[in-house]
Amino acid sequence: MIPALASGSTVDARSGGTLTAALDASSGPALRQQVVAEALRYRGVPYVWGGSSPAGFDCSGFTSYVYARFGTPMAHSTYAQYAAYRHVARKNLRAGDLVFFSGVGHVGIYIGHGRFVHAPRTGKNVEVQRLSVSWYRQSYVGAVRPPVHGKRTA
Repeated sequence: MIPALASGSTVDARSGGTLTAALDASSGPALRQQVVAEALRYRGVPYVWGGSSPAGFDCSGFTSYVYARFGTPMAHSTYAQYAAYRHVARKNLRAGDLVFFSGVGHVGIYIGHGRFVHAPRTGKNVEVQRLSVSWYRQSYVGAVRPPVHGKRTA
C-alpha cells in the first residue's frame, strides 16, 4: 500500500537474452506511444484491490491489462512483472517501461518527461504522477521494458 502523498542500473539480461532483445527491437517508439495512449485512457478509473478491468484496477492489474491489449500477457503481480523483463537504468527510461517503487510493491507505466501513470491506492483513481514527487523519488526501485507484440486489440 502506498502512503498518503503530500501535495505537490544496469541492464539485467536474466529474463530472456536474445529473445527479449529481438522483441524489444520490434517494439518501436510508435508502438510504445500507443501503449501510453491506451494507459492514459483509464485516468479516473478507481483503484480496486485485486482489480484488473476498467471497472477498477490495482497497480499490477492496471499494467497487465494495458499490456494485454497489445498482445503481451503479464502476471497480475508486481514481483512477477519486475522479474519477467529486461531491467533498464533510470536514465534510459522510455515510454511504456514499467517503473517500480516501494520494494517492488508498486508499479506504473512510464509516459515520458519524468512522469508515469498508475493506480495508486484505495480511495484514489488512476492518475499521472511525477517521478520527482518525494515519495516516488525516495522509494523508486527500478524499471523493466516489456516487449510490445502488436497493435492494440479491441
